[in-house]
Amino acid sequence: RIFRHLFGDCSLPVAKALVMVGVAASRHKTDLNAAHVSLSQALEIRHKQLGPHHVDTVDTLNHLAGVYYSLKHYPQAKQAYRQVLSTRRRLFGTSHPSVAITAQSLGGLCVKLQQLDEASSHYQEAFDIYQSLGMISSPQQQNPVVRRLLKQRTTLERLQRCDGIANASNRRQKKNKMTTIAIPSSKYDSNSRRTTTTRHHHQENRRHD
Repeated sequence: RIFRHLFGDCSLPVAKALVMVGVAASRHKTDLNAAHVSLSQALEIRHKQLGPHHVDTVDTLNHLAGVYYSLKHYPQAKQAYRQVLSTRRRLFGTSHPSVAITAQSLGGLCVKLQQLDEASSHYQEAFDIYQSLGMISSPQQQNPVVRRLLKQRTTLERLQRCDGIANASNRRQKKNKMTTIAIPSSKYDSNSRRTTTTRHHHQENRRHD
């Protein structure tokens, strides 16, 4: 309220204060809805004052994406993270740590949405960046973020194997159903041929009589 009174409702100091309130609420999970409101207002101000490609605007959107994730609003979170990823690539290049972190977050979200192929692509992007920065080292020296990524990729690979087994099982079941449906048709054709043959024999016998 003080910042609003001093600087106006749409001022950058107000946006900064709103971000601080939103981030604190989201980290402690005290009131995610309040965090969503604060960060949405801050994003609107920064978008208007700084533009969509300013670092502060993108950081605010990234915080908002995290709140969406915590609220389990996964489609909204994905849309926000994709926008953050695209903008950070544009601002910092494709080998920046913030790009890797965003790609990693987006990969985890895609796993939640059962979009495993897309998750794999994002995880690979993050891995390649960490590797180019020399962050893929021995387990004892690994950054916690990198260690988490490696665990996430292992989990994803297990899910992909299970998904592949399930798909193969479904294909076999469909094939078996098609075979089962075809069997009565074969029996009918066989019976039909036998009936036709019997009628032919009766007609031949009548001629001979």
